[in-house]
Amino acid sequence: MPVKDATGQLFTDPTDQLKRWSEHFEQLFQVSSHEPFTSRHDPPRVRRMTCVNSKAPSWQVIEAAIQSMKSNKAPGVDRISAEMLKTNPMPSSQLLQQLFCNNWDTATFPADWMQGYLVKVPKKEDQGYAPTGEASCCYVLYSKFCAK
Repeated sequence: MPVKDATGQLFTDPTDQLKRWSEHFEQLFQVSSHEPFTSRHDPPRVRRMTCVNSKAPSWQVIEAAIQSMKSNKAPGVDRISAEMLKTNPMPSSQLLQQLFCNNWDTATFPADWMQGYLVKVPKKEDQGYAPTGEASCCYVLYSKFCAK
């Protein structure tokens, strides 16, 4: 599928498209080094973490996090969807508790959790594409109980 550059030129070559996506995200995340960081740069509607949970998660907390996950979403790089975990949440939460407690005790988590997919979703009426990301299901769950 073609991708447009900043001037509206269409790229059909996959190499050019990847280069354009790279340029797009470099521009998107570029912060001027001479400007001090202030709260006015924060995106709207971002919930700030005022405190971090200091206890390792119980399987009940993980089960509640599983139940709160949105359904009908594409799985991330771990290929685990919310529906898979919601099918039988108690055993899923008990298995994940072992993994999460190990991560909690060692203050680490797998590097694979930092991986994700960037997916091009077509906009309405041929106006190009909107990028969206798919994170690891385990990372999403782990971050849910850390923020509570």
